[in-house]
Amino acid sequence: MSMPELYNDAQRKARKKHRCIECGSSIEKGENYHDISGKWDGQFESVKIHNDCYEFAEMLNDDNPDVEWEFGNLTETIEYCLPDNILDPFREECSWTKNMIIKMKARYEFSKL
Repeated sequence: MSMPELYNDAQRKARKKHRCIECGSSIEKGENYHDISGKWDGQFESVKIHNDCYEFAEMLNDDNPDVEWEFGNLTETIEYCLPDNILDPFREECSWTKNMIIKMKARYEFSKL
């Protein structure tokens, strides 16, 4: 994605179940999430992202200036940015979930101490 022509990032509380574009897990009713909408390359898009997935992506972006996280590419960003000692325990998993993202985020934050 290129730079957006229009962009809005709103914090919302889910009134119904949604799907996180990053981990693919459900955003449950009552859960807070990022509702991001905008116009990229002439197309209007709207995505929903768990707060934890969003915060982890932003953290990786801030710590790795040569990396540009694009919506829907958190797994690639993680694979590129995380050292093997943090990523290896999660390589056996078949799919990315919100709980896995939370655990990876915690391990990454701890490794920076």
